[in-house]
Amino acid sequence: MFLVPYMFACTHIQTAPFLENGVIKLPHSLLVFLRLPLFKKVGVSVGADFKRLQNDWMHHGTALDELFAGHVELGAMAKERGATVKRTVGLAELVGILLGRHLPKDPQVHVSPWWADAVLPQEYINYAVLDVYAVSQVHLQLVGMDIAQPVVATTPSGTAIALLAPDGQEVAHGIVALEHPPALDGVVVSPKRVVMTVSKVLVPSFLLPARLQKAKQAKSLASFSTLVLNEDELMVIWRPALNRLSRAPCEIQLQKLHL
Repeated sequence: MFLVPYMFACTHIQTAPFLENGVIKLPHSLLVFLRLPLFKKVGVSVGADFKRLQNDWMHHGTALDELFAGHVELGAMAKERGATVKRTVGLAELVGILLGRHLPKDPQVHVSPWWADAVLPQEYINYAVLDVYAVSQVHLQLVGMDIAQPVVATTPSGTAIALLAPDGQEVAHGIVALEHPPALDGVVVSPKRVVMTVSKVLVPSFLLPARLQKAKQAKSLASFSTLVLNEDELMVIWRPALNRLSRAPCEIQLQKLHL
């Protein structure tokens, strides 16, 4: 079954009518659409879907790119832009992260054998259309995001950066600090750590790792909500948890993180 969105319409194409003696024989016009890289086929694990269709179509042993081209993996796009930390992420999770919405996934519908029926229940059609709409909205969101650039040892001072949670969520904004001390508050600023001047805390409840704190206890970003800090409130975090920002952060407060 295919669902092809165009503008605000969605075309539902079932493969069941093309089944002959257990083999799917797609019409030439549909094959042209699938083969042309000009038409982007966007989805989650869409490459695996193409592979299954290839196997159903009895083209075993033929390279997938020779049959179908132009597929775009949303998981790879999300990881590339720092929205997730891995490529293998489900559509419902992407919808939650990028759109802040819940995408219902009824397991009885998702894995039902009724998908092979010539006439689908309206509930199944609604399920499929909602999936396609979610894919289109997630793709639009990702297209508008800049590709993430990690902070490296040579990243210049003053570069706008973001601190990321393990799930890829931005939890704080700031810049690479102007000073590069070998240690701060008893914590060594190793090659994999960077001094960050914080300008904005996005998630006050986010915990900075205990192993990078002087007291060896996890500390939340909530302590960075004040404008004036003393020496005991300076902290350390791992540099790979940073990405460069294409946009400049808001005004810099007199606060520092060590990453």
